[in-house]
Amino acid sequence: MRSGWLVPAMAVFLAGYYLFPGAWWHGLWLWGMLLPCWWWHRWRVGGGSGGVMGAAATWLGVYFLLAVVQHPPGLEVAARLRMVEAVAGLAGVLTLVAAMAASVQTAHGLRTCQRWCVAAAVVAAVTSVVVFYGLTPGVGFGERLCNVFVHGGQHPVPTAITFGFAAVWAGLGLAASSSHRTAWGWGTVLFLLNLAVAFCQSRGASLALLVATIFLAVLVRRKRAALPLVWVVLALVSFHFLSRHLAVRAARAEADGAVAVPGRAVPRRLPENGLGRWVERGDAGRLDLYRLLLRRIDEPSQRFWGKGWWHEHSGAAELRWPATHPHSVLMATHYHGGQVVLVGLFFFGALVLSRAFEVWRGGLGLEGMVLFVYGSTALVFDGEALTTVFTEPRFESLVFWVPVGLIAGRYGAMQAGLVGLASGRETVRTDVKAPAGETVAAASVVS
Repeated sequence: MRSGWLVPAMAVFLAGYYLFPGAWWHGLWLWGMLLPCWWWHRWRVGGGSGGVMGAAATWLGVYFLLAVVQHPPGLEVAARLRMVEAVAGLAGVLTLVAAMAASVQTAHGLRTCQRWCVAAAVVAAVTSVVVFYGLTPGVGFGERLCNVFVHGGQHPVPTAITFGFAAVWAGLGLAASSSHRTAWGWGTVLFLLNLAVAFCQSRGASLALLVATIFLAVLVRRKRAALPLVWVVLALVSFHFLSRHLAVRAARAEADGAVAVPGRAVPRRLPENGLGRWVERGDAGRLDLYRLLLRRIDEPSQRFWGKGWWHEHSGAAELRWPATHPHSVLMATHYHGGQVVLVGLFFFGALVLSRAFEVWRGGLGLEGMVLFVYGSTALVFDGEALTTVFTEPRFESLVFWVPVGLIAGRYGAMQAGLVGLASGRETVRTDVKAPAGETVAAASVVS
């Protein structure tokens, strides 16, 4: 099965989450490159997804139809533009899932996507650390780490969650490595990304990292499968001891009279007590935001059907902090789509996990399952929506829909007759005819 330009196009799209400066670049690549490549691949090859694509389309379609029927947007020009934007968002999500599924049906495609995603994250993380903690003393010193490639300085929380996603994928490479040299390479990358996540000081991303790596260690029960968890803990401990040193340097720079850049906020110092500061921060206002959104659901029918797709969900005016979105995909789904859509999301997640479990039992690895666990955990306390690729935080599609596409693609490969062996090689089952022209390559999977 020759993927042509699809795999490189998908790999660049994944790298774009870390290196593209804005959503416009991602949109241009999605519609101008990824969609045509997937369409050509689909027309020539085809392929199944185990019902995952159909389930995703059904959930998104029901969500949209309920929103339109229960809360019509109106006939004004602005309302029609919102409708077009919503439909384009749904089409973008389905295109991303389908392209990812088609890209990872071969071991070569899976490895390429993994390496490009992790490499882009490492470049972004190392560059951001150098810029913030090396080149701008007195201005960037002590601030929570941001990705300098995205928006000129992406918010620390989305930065941490995207870095954490790449860290989990690197951890899977470490768990599947077959030599000490490869293991040290993946381990070094994993430590750098975990340390970058810690310097972002996002507890949600760190919690998701711990959950995903613990899940991997418990599920596989091999010594090497526990190494990603060890590297995560090591990075958090390193942050705990390094933060005091960096905080002292930031205080010294301020005492020396460093001049702040006009228009830039006063820099925040890294906590002198390290991880203890994470406990002192409490819930960071999220519970107040959730209570505010629940109070706005003032009618019984709205609990069932939601407030509507286009209803305002910002709480910044009342809470006096930039709560411009619900900071939880679960809360956002319940607020806009009600209990019907939220329950549908849970059923869809259960279907995805069941397909991922079948893929693992079939010998095609558990990358998709572990990445999906990470993304689902991260989205409990962060995120805006799952209905478009281009949200304000810009990470939901990466941590949720990319693993969904990966699971769908590997399930399709299993249906086509490719079985990953414990040695990490893929062979063709003798009882199932392999697609014409298929080249079977080694896979870095955990079986």
